[in-house]
Amino acid sequence: MSVETKENVAYVFSWLGSLQATGSERLSWLNGLMTSDLAALAPNQGSYGLITNKVGRVLSDALVLVGSERVVLGVLAQQVEKLVQHFDHYLVMEDAELTLPPTLVWLFLHGPQAWEFAQAQPLFDGLMAPLDWTQTGGGVVVALPDSQHSSWLKALHQAEFFVGDEIAWERFRLRHAVPRFGLDFDETTYPQEASLEHRAVNFQKGCYLGQEVVCRLEMRGRIRRKLVALQLETSSPPRPGTPVFSVDQHQVGTLTSAVAQSDGGGCWAMAMVALANTQAGTSLVVENQKAYIVTSP
Repeated sequence: MSVETKENVAYVFSWLGSLQATGSERLSWLNGLMTSDLAALAPNQGSYGLITNKVGRVLSDALVLVGSERVVLGVLAQQVEKLVQHFDHYLVMEDAELTLPPTLVWLFLHGPQAWEFAQAQPLFDGLMAPLDWTQTGGGVVVALPDSQHSSWLKALHQAEFFVGDEIAWERFRLRHAVPRFGLDFDETTYPQEASLEHRAVNFQKGCYLGQEVVCRLEMRGRIRRKLVALQLETSSPPRPGTPVFSVDQHQVGTLTSAVAQSDGGGCWAMAMVALANTQAGTSLVVENQKAYIVTSP
């Protein structure tokens, strides 16, 4: 049975590294450096947000889990060193400290039994929270010590969760138009270009680094490109970087990721395309094959 036909699924995000913030002002300090609202979060709550620089571009996205004495961030492993330097630059008089925690394994559970299952498992020195950051319902994010990884996987199998590999995750996220940092957007991207302004940005929160630019873009809409979700007729996934053309053969963008559907019916993909070509239903061409925009994420 494929992961797409299972109600309860789990994915191991092996590409994520971890950062940890402690101190009495850890939440308010981080809240001034991220686009999501962390200020009111209580233990066992979480958030998905973006870490932006002073000109509003995305340095990383982050899964945030709040504990009673610490906050843990899941970020792309390759960005950890750069983010430590970035955060340290903006740590002045606050009672906060940023460190690298012991190795954590990040899990994403999805389905109607996800939170009930997670609450029933022993979790020593780990954190978890219900977090529907994919906007698909029933999401839970868990950061657990490496020593507990195998016991959780065993419990997931016993509870009849489908534990998907990275290809299964790519199918899930692309089918639901979930952008992935490092593939679909990067440090050259504004939140609105990555189509994350409704998923990862709180426009009612207080000031944060880069807020002026992000809010100005939202009010004036002056971006020239945007990430969209595509349905491709071909069953062979084109490589990232493949040009995307309009039906009259003008290049309008670039494919960022693609994966074959498990039933062989085509591919799900994402592409960064010129703003004029981002309406749902727009027909495009990729490698001389038909494609159309399903939705903007």
